[in-house]
Amino acid sequence: GDKLEGIGSLQINSELALVANVLLETDTTRNETIITGSPGGVALEEMTTGAFSGLKWGGGYSTDIVLLNPHDERITGELSFFDPDGEAVEITGADSPSVAYQIAPGGHFLLRQSASSIWPKQVYAVVESDDPMPSGGGILSLRNESLLVSQTMIPLRATTHYAWVSVDTLPSLIRHGKTQQTFSIANPTRSPATLRFTLFNTLGTEQGRFEQVLPRYREQAFSLADLFNVKEFQGVVRLWSDAVISLNASRVTQS
Repeated sequence: GDKLEGIGSLQINSELALVANVLLETDTTRNETIITGSPGGVALEEMTTGAFSGLKWGGGYSTDIVLLNPHDERITGELSFFDPDGEAVEITGADSPSVAYQIAPGGHFLLRQSASSIWPKQVYAVVESDDPMPSGGGILSLRNESLLVSQTMIPLRATTHYAWVSVDTLPSLIRHGKTQQTFSIANPTRSPATLRFTLFNTLGTEQGRFEQVLPRYREQAFSLADLFNVKEFQGVVRLWSDAVISLNASRVTQS
C-alpha cells in the first residue's frame, strides 16, 4: 500500500493468538536503510511503575520516548528522568524534571530529547502511572552530523526482581567485528538493591557469579568483562535483585 508518514499507533486484532514482528525502517543520507526491531505495544497489566534504562542524549545521541494507550479508557501519569547518580535531569521544553501525560484510548504521547553537548549524557526514565500502565518504547538514535549511524529500540519494561538474558559475543560468519554485551540497570526505588549475576554456558553449567549493591535511584552499566572477566562467550546471564529494578541488555558490534 501507500507509505504512511507521521506519528501514530496501529492496533491489530485477531480471533486467534498471534505474534507480531514490528520493524522500523529508516533511510539515511547515504541511501542506506537501518532496520530497528520493535516489541510493539504490550500492555503491562497490574503494574503502576515502569522504566527505561540505557537512554542517552548529547554527543550525537538523541532519544524519542513514545507511550501508547492500549486500554479502553484515558490514562494519566508522570514521566521523570534521572542521571546515573540519581539526580533529576532537566527536560528540554519543560519547567521541571518531570512531565505529565494524558493519553486517550488508542492514542500516544511523544517526547523528543537531544542536546548539543560533546559528551553523551547517560539517563534513565521512570513512568509512574495513575491508571493502567501505558506501553511503548524509547528510540535511541546516534548521528554523525546529519548521518544516522545507528538506531536502537528500548522497550518500556515493568520493574522486576528477576531476569534471564541470552548472551552471544562469539565471532560468526556475519559478525566479524568486536562485539560487546552491556547490561544497564537502574534502581528507581528508595532502597538499595543487591544485584546477583550468575553466568551459565549453553549446557546450563554455571561459569561464574558476581554480586554488587546498587544504591537507590542509581543506574550503572556492566559489561561481561566487568562481571565475569570474559569477552567472547555464548550462554545465559541470570539476574536477581532484592529490590525491583529496570534492566536493558544491549549487544553492540563494531565492524
